[in-house]
Amino acid sequence: MSEPLMRPMCKSLLSHSVLRMMSTSQRQLRALLMVADELHVGRAAERLGVTQPSLSRQVAAIEKDLGMPLFSRARRRFVLTPAGEIVVAGARELLHRGDEVIRDAKRAHAGEVGSLRLGFVQSARS
Repeated sequence: MSEPLMRPMCKSLLSHSVLRMMSTSQRQLRALLMVADELHVGRAAERLGVTQPSLSRQVAAIEKDLGMPLFSRARRRFVLTPAGEIVVAGARELLHRGDEVIRDAKRAHAGEVGSLRLGFVQSARS
């Protein structure tokens, strides 16, 4: 799906799905992305260091939470559905944004970002 065509559809589906996905753990989202990248549950499970049935259950749980299939499992092929493409793109954005928030918070804590306000009293000038 091309980028310009995906944007309007992405916003409407993501606005509903993002709230549901926020309750999904980062671990599950990363697992979903690994399956989407591999398009093979066995290889994705191997890369994640988990069992294939466990990973299949995680993907099924996400699909159940969202109320839609994210992958087509026809003829022993595993491909993303159109809704799956949008959810995977949203999951990537969520994880990326979450990483950015944590990085920015650490920088603020270290004093690397933020604002500094200075003031002076007119009578203190010499």
